[in-house]
Amino acid sequence: ARYHPPGMALCMPLTHDRRPYGKPLYLRPSQQDRHVVVVGDTGAGKSVLIEGGVLSNADATNGPDVLFDYKGGGTAEEYLRSHYAAHGELDNIRYFDLSRVLPALSFFDIRPLLDAGVPREEARSRKAGHYEEILSGVMGAEKYGEAAESVKAIRNHLRALYDPINGSDSPSHADLYIALLRSQRRDGLPVTTDDSLMSYFNGLAERDRDVFNKVLGGAVGRVETIATDGRLAPVFDHVPDGDGPSFDFADSLDDDAVIVFDFGGMEGAVKRTLTLVILSNLWTALKARERAARQTPSNEGLPLVNLYLEEARDVGATRLLDTLLAEGRSFGLSVTLGLQFLEQLSSPDPARDTYREALNETATFVVGNVSVDTDLPRALATDAMDPDAVARRLSSMGRGEWLVRPGSDFGDEPVKPFLAESLPAPEGHPASDTPLTNSQLREFQTAFEEVQRDTAAAAGLPQDPDGFGTIDGAEGVEDETDEKTAQRLRPEDRVDTLLPHTRRMPDLIRYDHEMDALCCDTCKNRYDPTIEGMVRAIECCGSMDIVDRDDIPVCEFNLKLSPDEIRASEYSLKQLLFIQAVYNAQQLRYDSREYDLLEDSMLRLEEYVDIETDEIQALLDDDLVR
Repeated sequence: ARYHPPGMALCMPLTHDRRPYGKPLYLRPSQQDRHVVVVGDTGAGKSVLIEGGVLSNADATNGPDVLFDYKGGGTAEEYLRSHYAAHGELDNIRYFDLSRVLPALSFFDIRPLLDAGVPREEARSRKAGHYEEILSGVMGAEKYGEAAESVKAIRNHLRALYDPINGSDSPSHADLYIALLRSQRRDGLPVTTDDSLMSYFNGLAERDRDVFNKVLGGAVGRVETIATDGRLAPVFDHVPDGDGPSFDFADSLDDDAVIVFDFGGMEGAVKRTLTLVILSNLWTALKARERAARQTPSNEGLPLVNLYLEEARDVGATRLLDTLLAEGRSFGLSVTLGLQFLEQLSSPDPARDTYREALNETATFVVGNVSVDTDLPRALATDAMDPDAVARRLSSMGRGEWLVRPGSDFGDEPVKPFLAESLPAPEGHPASDTPLTNSQLREFQTAFEEVQRDTAAAAGLPQDPDGFGTIDGAEGVEDETDEKTAQRLRPEDRVDTLLPHTRRMPDLIRYDHEMDALCCDTCKNRYDPTIEGMVRAIECCGSMDIVDRDDIPVCEFNLKLSPDEIRASEYSLKQLLFIQAVYNAQQLRYDSREYDLLEDSMLRLEEYVDIETDEIQALLDDDLVR
């Protein structure tokens, strides 16, 4: 009989003289629903530690294990090789390569919540809240919240779509987009049986024409960021018809399966958006299951759902993650977060401070030798080890060592933190002493390809390789807010980033346009194409102190023109990019490490856009730049 571990394998405890204790530490399922945080710098071994935890938990618990390979560094396939070595097959695996196949979710579907007895008002308000948070993440919270009236219009149009008489329990994103366009064109405001919503729409119709146009134009522009993006719109528009592909966590919460979402090769903003969409569906399923369990209590506990987010900083400071952490025990959910340092979860908004939520809600910490603030030692401290002792122990640890404070069963005394080391990579893992043999690797590849085909056929939507979406019923509508942006073109034609164009780049770094990632030339680690990712990539195997700041280009960028407008322009793409770059600089939209208007030469913008002098002269002659 195959060995069933007693829980999640975490580490090997060390004795006082730093020798392996001999028996690994396993976190029992009863200890996991207060979550696990793994904190360690790049190269500390977080990935292998979490992969070993997934492998052991897949056997120790009866519910699904949901793994997010967020950084695209091969974690997903490394885990699957280990899984294949342990089980000899991949029969209970669902694998989504999100650069090719999206999960066939029905984002706006509230039927599972209604079936579980959740009131319609709560269900639709929660969906509207999740959608607002996702839009805010796509656009940036500051920009999204600039027009409060436009945000309110989006929320109320969406709520009206759930009207029990005139609406639907499973509207699509296209329904929302078209409803807003109809309102904008004064073809008819939504009809609803909700008196408060009718009062809102009547008041909106009576507004001054300019104010009305500004409110609806802002609403359409915000929703359009998803509606016209072929990499995102399918997930929001899909409504299962019974015959086609479908994916819903509600169908998987009681399955002993492993569900892998591989984000490799995706842009940072799209990755974050899809993560929030998937987490929203998970929340909906967990909420419905919890509500149904309360109505029909059983002596059998809910199967534990294990969620693993290795690069959790990218979805930190979100209400969704806060909610999952806070309600994990009642949901039967265990969350494992992997971070370089815990403060990556912090937010100035107290309503979204996942850092505090993680400190307060996490029972198990596995912490490497990292810079910490005073809060983490305080969180790890017990009566037997005060915060100062914890801080001293953290600063004295070597690479591959961890300070562990495991969660205890409910009501038991907290366990004193102790020193531990990483467990060996599991059998089959490329870094293990026993990787797959050549024959096993061939068999694994066959099984892996079959899993990908089966997942795509049963639960997947094909990705739009060009990234452009079309909306049935919205043809010919003028884009008054000019929010549509060109997305996936050839590297030299991209307008959502300047990294394929720039002539300047630190010697330590290169940009991989296929992965849309910054890569450390030394160790090949990949990082997000943002200024924060640039700094992490530089400091991966180097230091900011040895980099010429002029070599750090503008990273995050968007040309505010549609593809048709770009093609119709009399100016070249380089000229259009340069005008946008100058405007952004004048508006102080760049991080000072990328471009400082008060100190940096205009030559830097020319180099970052890779524009020639004669093309700039034409813009000067036409008085488009000065």
